[in-house]
Amino acid sequence: MPNTIKKKAKSFIRKHKLKTVSFENLKAVAEKSGYTVIEYNTSYNDENVRTIIFNLNLQKEIVMSKGFTYVDKNYRLIFINEDLTDEEKTLVLTHELGHIECGHLSLQYIIGKDIKEEHEANEFSHYLLNVNMITKGRITVSEHKKLFVAVIILLLITLITSVVIVSVKKEKSYYADYYITSSGSKYHKKECIFVKNNKTAKRLTKEEFETEKYSACNICLPD
Repeated sequence: MPNTIKKKAKSFIRKHKLKTVSFENLKAVAEKSGYTVIEYNTSYNDENVRTIIFNLNLQKEIVMSKGFTYVDKNYRLIFINEDLTDEEKTLVLTHELGHIECGHLSLQYIIGKDIKEEHEANEFSHYLLNVNMITKGRITVSEHKKLFVAVIILLLITLITSVVIVSVKKEKSYYADYYITSSGSKYHKKECIFVKNNKTAKRLTKEEFETEKYSACNICLPD
């Protein structure tokens, strides 16, 4: 069961791109999903909240609970006690969202009276409040996918350009297509017998040619 709940929590995080979990963020997510978050007080509420509580006969729940979810064919309401700290409100709201995401919308109007459902909602809340760095990273990449692709393309272009420039510079540093050996004083064509099978043979650079230390081979470069 925990693995299933964990998957639900991760899916919820990715779906709503939650890099941080706060009461305001979760409230916006809940309302986007069709739920109205109502903050109430056990001693005094404004007229609209009092009317809802009275009409739905929720006086007992308001007094005894820090938060609960009410669902019927007309209402989808999440009640949160406004006297709680922001941290406590976040904890209560993650719990109630757990009920919703775990499919606890049963025939009961007030979700969460079943022990098994309470346990699952607690599991969901735990995973939601502990968003790992990998999940955050994936969300960031997802949010800025075009930017990441552009950066990668730019890096590849820069890398390729650098390789080409180095290659061109290296090509320009050679003097024609002549070769020398570590012990010789002549430069030769590549197919010359003096360099063809000589393991020390290397291509003649402009700097080496300009030292005038080397002269043309009489065999392969008779002119």
